[in-house]
Amino acid sequence: MLIVPTEDSIRVSKIMNILLKNNKHALFVGPTGTGKTISIVNEIENGFPKEEWINIGLSFSAQTSSNQTQEIIDEAMEKRRMGIYGPPMGKEGIVFVDDLNMPQLEKYGAQPPVELLRQWMDYGGWYDLESSEKTFKEIQSIRFVAAMGPPGGGRNYITERYSRHFSTIYVSQYSVDSLKFIFSSILDSLFMSNKVPSFAKSIVGLKDNLVSSTIMMYENVTKSFKPTPTKSHYTYNLRDVSKVFQGIFFSNPKGTRNDTEMIKLWAHECIRVFHDRLITEDDRESFMGILKETMTEKFKRDWDKVVTVNPLLFSSFVPTIYPDDDTSKKPLKNLYCELTDRENLKKICNRSLVEFNEEPDTKKMDLVLFMDAMEHVVKCFRIIKTPKGNGLLVGVGGSGRKSLSSLATFIADFDLFMIEITKDYGIKEWKEDMVSMFTRGGVEERGIVFLFSDNHIIEEAFLEDVNNILNNGEIPNLYNAEDHLNICEGMKDSVKGNMKYANMGDPELFNLFQERCRNNIHVMLAFSPIGEDFRRRLRMFPSIVNCTTIDWFLPWPKDALSSVAEHFLQDVDLP
Repeated sequence: MLIVPTEDSIRVSKIMNILLKNNKHALFVGPTGTGKTISIVNEIENGFPKEEWINIGLSFSAQTSSNQTQEIIDEAMEKRRMGIYGPPMGKEGIVFVDDLNMPQLEKYGAQPPVELLRQWMDYGGWYDLESSEKTFKEIQSIRFVAAMGPPGGGRNYITERYSRHFSTIYVSQYSVDSLKFIFSSILDSLFMSNKVPSFAKSIVGLKDNLVSSTIMMYENVTKSFKPTPTKSHYTYNLRDVSKVFQGIFFSNPKGTRNDTEMIKLWAHECIRVFHDRLITEDDRESFMGILKETMTEKFKRDWDKVVTVNPLLFSSFVPTIYPDDDTSKKPLKNLYCELTDRENLKKICNRSLVEFNEEPDTKKMDLVLFMDAMEHVVKCFRIIKTPKGNGLLVGVGGSGRKSLSSLATFIADFDLFMIEITKDYGIKEWKEDMVSMFTRGGVEERGIVFLFSDNHIIEEAFLEDVNNILNNGEIPNLYNAEDHLNICEGMKDSVKGNMKYANMGDPELFNLFQERCRNNIHVMLAFSPIGEDFRRRLRMFPSIVNCTTIDWFLPWPKDALSSVAEHFLQDVDLP
């Protein structure tokens, strides 16, 4: 992960370091996308040596319980003497609580997880849940750092009896100058990492305009598309701006050869990030108007002259560019470029569908891949190929969310993982499935797409775990002692012969396992927008929106429905 330090982030890191090392607690408050979490995590990893400190991470949601919170912290503690616990001897502990004010209020107005943490602040511990006597456990040598957004939109006020224990620091929105510095530095790293061959000078010269135009798009979209009860996901923050540049990072000099192609790539990434979550044709037309105006103002280009093939699509699974533009040679593979040859796109998608159906132990799919369907395949493929990318596919039943994402997973050469619901399926079976999935992603190092739909939500606790995967890439307290032992043994076999990992002990191997899981497992949520459940879940589990790329499936157009009818009726002898 590329982190660009700014005055604001350095200030946050320095203040936090001083407070924690002087045994004080720190609370950072600010809007989503201001870099609170990434600054805190980065400082914990780099400013506190692992030989002297342990880090315990918590990510609260509306469903987080006090028991879950206590179990996560207790698991990292060791017994020091009768009734007294703490981090391993010789170490201090940092407990990082993200989204501190997300837990929902109980009937008396309290937040149980917050009240548990307040109990530690006031009394130095809590009662042992596992002992029959419920004896008091004193927890020593830990301090807390927390981050939260301002109250509202599912976030609550925390009690002053708890907040009084913290040094509270407000993290404001980045200034325009800071944003330009951050994203200019990111583009510099892209251009510097591609020196042979290098990007054309005309592309490098677009750097300032790419940055300023993306910031302008973000500001205009935020002003134009406000959240409402039916559009509660119309929330934009600086994570969305970074996703645009993350998409631009797919480019390389062979696939993006001139300034026009870079401008089209920029427009495509803006569409994928800002446009695809819009739920009405009117909103989408308004967005395209904003995009075209920005292109004209910033790049002095006319949309209709730049974009000659609609809809604008970029991907890497359709070979489109030939060496020296010589079509007699084989096209270059794995280049992120514009998909101008739509017949070739259709041919490759249909061939992949045939190969998918020939795979053993797969549910056969009889799909008609019209243009809109292939567009969603391209979108899903982009999400899967994005480092640590996750997706939220929203549409009514029968819109093709699961089928098209399954096909995109196959094209990307990832394993598809889905849970199978039976009448006896519960928390125990869920945890077993999660251990199996993480083992495949971490020990076996296989790319996995976890396809999870609202039909799988038998218990809201499942969504709590999914929220943690989206936010942290892991599920707290998932592994028992036997699982932990099996994972460490599997990791030893996995890294055998690699001198880089020769001297790693079990703790280091387990950390490597968790990092592999974060990199290899991608979550694809397939939810229906019908009913109150969808809006409630977005409100209660913020990572569903904040940590995903949203693809909203609109009703299929008439020509798509006609092509489906023609496909199924072509062999029918109608009078």
